[in-house]
Amino acid sequence: SPTAGNTSLVTTGALNTGSITSGFGNINNGASTITTTGAVSTGAVTSTGLTSSGTVNLSGNNLDNIKNLHHNISSMSGTAINFANDQLETMGFSATLTLTTSNRATGKSKTLKMSNTSGSTQTLNFPSGWKWVGAKPTDQAGNKIAILTMTCFGTADTDIVAGYAVEE
Repeated sequence: SPTAGNTSLVTTGALNTGSITSGFGNINNGASTITTTGAVSTGAVTSTGLTSSGTVNLSGNNLDNIKNLHHNISSMSGTAINFANDQLETMGFSATLTLTTSNRATGKSKTLKMSNTSGSTQTLNFPSGWKWVGAKPTDQAGNKIAILTMTCFGTADTDIVAGYAVEE
């Protein structure tokens, strides 16, 4: 125990039982893993130590009871749909559009907001083998916005199921 007038306490052993009360402060476990056989109940969880790709690895376990899942929306450059990038992307085009894909993997999905910024109808070309829910689009009218959704059920273009809708 600290002596009178001394406010510092030196750690002398492990906390094997008991509890840590509110206001305790930060606990730094260094590079060691925190392990429990019981449930973990928390408030907000934040981390600066995620993997280099910014992901949390659940090692094949389920993530249940999601109330809100937040996505980044980024602008796509070029015509290559990269399934490793953000799930929501936007793209503008003003000429014939021929899309390709990369980094396809089972369970990956992408929603693309497509803006034809020209004043005229433009031709749309998609990778062969995609399966379409609804009609496969062949063009998009000028100055219209469309939504293209794609889900990978494998690693090839032939494993992609897509849907398309355009504004009236």
